[in-house]
Amino acid sequence: MTGLRARLAVRRGDFALDVALDAGPGEVVALVGANGSGKTTALHALTGLVPAAGSRVELAGRVLDGDGVHVPSAERGIGTVFQDHLLVPHLSALENAAFGLRARGVRAADARTEAARWLDRLGVGDRAGLRAARLSGGQSQRVALARALASRPRLLLLDEPFSALDAGSRAEVRALLREHLAEAGVPVLLVSHDAADLDGLADRVVRLDRGRVVARGATAAGSAPGAADAGRVGALVVAGGADGAGGRAPGPEAATAAGLGPVLDALAPWPTVLLAEHPGPAAPDGRRPHVRLLRGAAGGGPVAALAAGLRALGDGVDVAVVVPGDRPGAVAAVPRLLAALAEHPGARAAVALGPDGHPQPLLAAYRAAALADAAAAAPGEERSAPRADPLLRLRTVAPAVLVAAPPDAALPRRAPGS
Repeated sequence: MTGLRARLAVRRGDFALDVALDAGPGEVVALVGANGSGKTTALHALTGLVPAAGSRVELAGRVLDGDGVHVPSAERGIGTVFQDHLLVPHLSALENAAFGLRARGVRAADARTEAARWLDRLGVGDRAGLRAARLSGGQSQRVALARALASRPRLLLLDEPFSALDAGSRAEVRALLREHLAEAGVPVLLVSHDAADLDGLADRVVRLDRGRVVARGATAAGSAPGAADAGRVGALVVAGGADGAGGRAPGPEAATAAGLGPVLDALAPWPTVLLAEHPGPAAPDGRRPHVRLLRGAAGGGPVAALAAGLRALGDGVDVAVVVPGDRPGAVAAVPRLLAALAEHPGARAAVALGPDGHPQPLLAAYRAAALADAAAAAPGEERSAPRADPLLRLRTVAPAVLVAAPPDAALPRRAPGS
């Protein structure tokens, strides 16, 4: 095994971390979850910075923890970039970037040459002689990245690595980092709340909750959800899509032909409820144990259907992701929706914008309480007023965040009166 294989066991007061992690050469695995779920603790355990008596860590075929072995942090060959950068304030940017190589015994001149190369690649070569205390936050973060990459690590740990960079710089540095990782074949663990980081870097996602792994799967870059955390998530798929949500669902068999299967597969392993009006085949087969079929759900209108689906998901769901079954590409918008909801704790919904700039309430992430409130606001209204906008209760959920969806994720514009 040339990558990482770890079982981390850490106890800090009332908090206990117990997770299994692995990453192959050149693979980027993202750790996501709410604050306090154990993401940073896991990184610290891998570096040996926190006591982890019950852990076992193997890296590049070498045991770092376990079997009576505990390798000191400085000898693990792990590169780290944490949120606080951890630069030595009285040293220059160049000396900070060369620090990891110097600690491994590399000659000073060679270490500085390699460090200078990385400072140049990351756009801060002209700051090489400045003390770290005089650098801006963004410059400090680039120097921290240079230090980690220059040391030629066997494992790279990134905790919000681009948080101090502006949007344009993030894209540039992210692309550069991805290029280097592909060349070096280094396993990487990434913690980020930015959906673009996960889209652009991660190959897999591991979701943590209260110190445990609660889900594993592909990232948005692999056509599956799982970007920034917004709480415990469940998915509601409207079998008939945008048109069927108003009570005209054609049934699961027709929806499957329109691409329902890929939608359900992409939502794994989240608990998912498929909302269909007409009886159809049995619930999705054993290949999709995360899915439940709720027949007759669409007949009362979209808000009532979503409320029924939410009840079927159970009390363990904080956020319901609503996805139309006739748009496989819509799942690509889910990471952005969750990221927006996580970044705006006061928002009750994150709603995708269609190609015409109008909100698409059937491609959205709703707080469970907001969706329940919308259903309870006017029971039976959707049936009794067929000419009214059947999505009115969803359109008026506030406060909401509007999110630009990827072009292939947006719903087509519906004709007036449809």
